[in-house]
Amino acid sequence: MPVSVIKTPYVQRLGTTVGPFAKMLFRGRKTKHWIRTFYALRSLRQLKQSSVEGANSDYWQAGRSVDAIHDIRPASEIVAEFAAALTPSEHT
Repeated sequence: MPVSVIKTPYVQRLGTTVGPFAKMLFRGRKTKHWIRTFYALRSLRQLKQSSVEGANSDYWQAGRSVDAIHDIRPASEIVAEFAAALTPSEHT
């Protein structure tokens, strides 16, 4: 299942690929469900652990929507775009 992660030094150290044993399990019709469960439980444990540690944690989870982000823009620019879209056109 594809997910997006924030590329921190921790994620770069950890890596984003699976090992040969996990690859083998992902290929199996029944075993892929077990390995997915294992990875889901492990990520939940890491996420819980990082939330307990506070803001200095190395583990961050990004939602699927971050995949569409290609640049960083000021909030004022985005608000101006929304305001322009809500303002009725003078030509109507």
